[in-house]
Amino acid sequence: MMITNQSLIKFSGLLLVLFLLGSCIKEDFDDCTTDIRFDFSHNMLNSNAFGEQVDEVTLYIFDENGVLLRTLHDEGKHITNNFQFQITDLYKGNYQFVAWAQSNEFTDESANFLFPTLTPGTSTLNDVKATLQRIESNNTFSSKLNNLLVGYVPTRLTDRATHKNVLIPTKKVNNTVRVILIDDNDAVTTDDFKVRIEERDGNGVINYNYEILPNDPLTYTPYYYEKTTAKDSEVISPEEKEKALTAEFAVSRLMNGHDIRLIVESKDGTLAIDKNLLDLIELAELEGNVSKWSFQEYLDRQDEFSITFYIHEENSSWLTTTIIINGWVINDVPIDF
Repeated sequence: MMITNQSLIKFSGLLLVLFLLGSCIKEDFDDCTTDIRFDFSHNMLNSNAFGEQVDEVTLYIFDENGVLLRTLHDEGKHITNNFQFQITDLYKGNYQFVAWAQSNEFTDESANFLFPTLTPGTSTLNDVKATLQRIESNNTFSSKLNNLLVGYVPTRLTDRATHKNVLIPTKKVNNTVRVILIDDNDAVTTDDFKVRIEERDGNGVINYNYEILPNDPLTYTPYYYEKTTAKDSEVISPEEKEKALTAEFAVSRLMNGHDIRLIVESKDGTLAIDKNLLDLIELAELEGNVSKWSFQEYLDRQDEFSITFYIHEENSSWLTTTIIINGWVINDVPIDF
């Protein structure tokens, strides 16, 4: 077989094309487009629901030493499950990506976590934290919360393949806790009881890596507390749905091992219930046999917790009762404090 000069030229051209495709070089810097995608599959369905949870995304890019290089931001209805940032001028090297993504459904002053203002070249990873906007005078939080997802990925960009495959898994920070009180004689009103959640170890500050930072204890009070119709899964029989007194709380990340008290007081100040909220939730987790996850992972994946308490007319007591937690009916639960 004769190899001609024209054949050599074509072959050399092919090698050059393959080289350019496999590397990301343009003079002294990369010419690859870096695709940065986001995923929120850390939920009960184990399925990506990123765009269903948020409509605003902020991406921080840090160097390997944790110094901020730049910030990207986008918001709007185009934020979908397949949303991505495309960056055209990232050098090869080591990077650390941090994502905060949130929804904007609620417009209350305290509906979003507070984020610090970061400065490229000066701010570091340790400056990245989200803080719950509590009432400072008594460390109380009583607002609704927009969804907040956080993600962190350290990575090395070396070639076209790595530039095209940056994925940031995210986890949800905020939770909803519903407490339903039902009296056999249909007499419970908002004047009869006060309900609150005391987070005595503090969970109001979270960092870039989904970790709770040391902070003051805080008290959650319900943003909604009304006589209402309960959900089918929150009652034993349909006629009880109209008897429900419902308190709804928005809370930050629930941490296994924290002292988080669910407290119900009667109108004269007498304690009716003082139980560790996590102990109650674990009853449902064990009843549901969610054995594929640790309890902490279950807390992180399940973003809504519903607990129904029954008060019995004959003794007006919750000392031993039936409760419903996330749809699971659990009998003979000791409620005494």
